[in-house]
Amino acid sequence: MPPADCGACAALALIEGTGPLSGEDWGSHMKYTSAALAKLSETGGPRCCKRDAFTAMTEAVSYIKERCGVALEIPSIK
Repeated sequence: MPPADCGACAALALIEGTGPLSGEDWGSHMKYTSAALAKLSETGGPRCCKRDAFTAMTEAVSYIKERCGVALEIPSIK
């Protein structure tokens, strides 16, 4: 998985206090990872680390809102 996904997944684990030994709750982060990877797969052109990081973090914001009920702002990305 791209580094941006790894970092966002690790951040979510810290926020929720979960890890690989947490049981079923840990799998929720894999749902985020699969959503982020799906979004990245829709992007054409050569790989761009900055674009991939913004894409993964945008998916993380959606995940956090759905899972934790916290709405984070997403700045305009150019």
